[in-house]
Amino acid sequence: MEKKTILVLTGSPRKGGNSDMMAEAFIEGATSVGHEVLRFDAGRNTVNGCRACGACWAKGSACVFEDGFTELAQLLVKADVLVFSTPLYWFNFPSQLKAAIDKMNAFLKPNCPTPLKIRESVLMVCAHDTDDDLFDGNPAVDRKVGALKKGALEELAHIDAMGGAVAAIAYMKSRLVEANADRLAKIESGETTVVGVNRFQTNEHNEGELLRVDETVRQNQMAALADLRSERDNQAVTDVLSRIEQAAREPQALLMPLIVEAVEAYATLGEICDTLRGVFGEYVPENWV
Repeated sequence: MEKKTILVLTGSPRKGGNSDMMAEAFIEGATSVGHEVLRFDAGRNTVNGCRACGACWAKGSACVFEDGFTELAQLLVKADVLVFSTPLYWFNFPSQLKAAIDKMNAFLKPNCPTPLKIRESVLMVCAHDTDDDLFDGNPAVDRKVGALKKGALEELAHIDAMGGAVAAIAYMKSRLVEANADRLAKIESGETTVVGVNRFQTNEHNEGELLRVDETVRQNQMAALADLRSERDNQAVTDVLSRIEQAAREPQALLMPLIVEAVEAYATLGEICDTLRGVFGEYVPENWV
């Protein structure tokens, strides 16, 4: 794995907050696999806003006005990867981070002596809001939701045209296989990043301990089940299971109210499922994937 120099640029003026914890977790993971990590806390440094004076590099440094960006510019030159870790304030970056980003314009100037070598970046954002309709009216969200709804309705119409879900089981299974193959191909090609799988892997090998359930857990559960069956109204359970069986044989009958009634009578999940298996049987796929 190629070792890289990663610059983590934080935006929160609040030390120890959520975005700081995200940054620290990222730094721990990156350093554990051998990357060099640099850090600049824009929210707790003095970086004044860009004045658009056009005098970048006129005095040898990125900005002619001395502030915290002088240090940040030196770190940017060293970095291969730029990572932002920031909260959102009023649907935007904190002003301190925005000021630092604005001043990066200096590296786009024709007279820049040290162009950046950064070709990869990561954005880690945390935010909170109590409004349920936070994204109502957002055109980007509306387009995405509209596309998802359109695709879902088209897929449902296609399945319906094939005769319904039962008739389309083989088709649906093949679509799942195709979707998974596409997902894996994107991970293997690097188009989709999965931390720990195709990026930022660690060489540590952790066997871990297998969970072994003590035999007394099974014995206690069996005893509790026996107590339940001895205390419940078994005739009521038998009656409702019989009605579930009858309803299952009628295509238009509603099963859910009867299943709820069976649960309230303390019928077990196994007893309910066994009743339904007696009518519908058990699906066994023709082939396994």
